[in-house]
Amino acid sequence: MTLSRDRVSGIQQKTEVALHVSNTPGVLARLLGCLASRTDAVDGWRFYSDHRQATILLVTMREDTVRQALRSGGFDCEASPVVVLEQEHRGGVSAVRLSAELRASGIRILDAYRCGSLRNGALLVLKTTDNAGATVVLEMMNLLETQSLPIPSDLGIDEVDTAHVGAP
Repeated sequence: MTLSRDRVSGIQQKTEVALHVSNTPGVLARLLGCLASRTDAVDGWRFYSDHRQATILLVTMREDTVRQALRSGGFDCEASPVVVLEQEHRGGVSAVRLSAELRASGIRILDAYRCGSLRNGALLVLKTTDNAGATVVLEMMNLLETQSLPIPSDLGIDEVDTAHVGAP
């Protein structure tokens, strides 16, 4: 038996395309219409609203395609580089652990959020002061590996996931 949490299935540098629009049905319908033919270019999304204005964050590897689709509908947007951790399900990676490891390497997290993805499960999106360095640190944390150790059978467990032993 292996005790483990949801594992990270990928760490990549991507782009977050952000736009702020009026939170009205007509504007939102027009926005969704622009994106409908380009859903293959959107890896993940996050939406929030204060009832007057909606903010939409689109995570993509194809920034130009997404920006072009938005511009064709008359939408202005801004792009920022991000680091994305892909997981099959939400949870499993301690934000405290990630933040501590990055901070120890001189990298600050400017923003972090989870978002949904039809293709990639749950995404943890990090905006940092050094995305290339953050990617290296995260890869060095061995988040992609599941290492198992045999433990005494009298405990009723065959193996334990060592990636989480001693982790917060």
